[in-house]
Amino acid sequence: MSTTRHVPSKRLKTAAIAVLSAGLLTVVAGFLYDVLFAGIPYQDPPPGIAADYARHSSVASGIRWAGAALSSAGVLALILQALWSMYKACPKKLNSYLIAAAAFLLAAFVGVNAIY
Repeated sequence: MSTTRHVPSKRLKTAAIAVLSAGLLTVVAGFLYDVLFAGIPYQDPPPGIAADYARHSSVASGIRWAGAALSSAGVLALILQALWSMYKACPKKLNSYLIAAAAFLLAAFVGVNAIY
């Protein structure tokens, strides 16, 4: 019987890193798809080739956006895991961490200056 105990926060961190890595690989796959299938557009292509280029280019763009969303989800999960581990390690109240998380979100995403 194993005496090693798996901590849920470590599993969350591993899952978040996996999602982040999958997102980065998806972004790279989108760029490769763009280069291999869409390529550099012709200067004056016939309508059929122009339609093929537009279709492949939009598919590559969708793949890249999906990879960006996966990467963002992985980073957000890592941030939440760090906040959760700080909450578990310190004897402070939940309100303190909610205020800290709100300040972080305001500074990170809204553009509110945290330091003047």
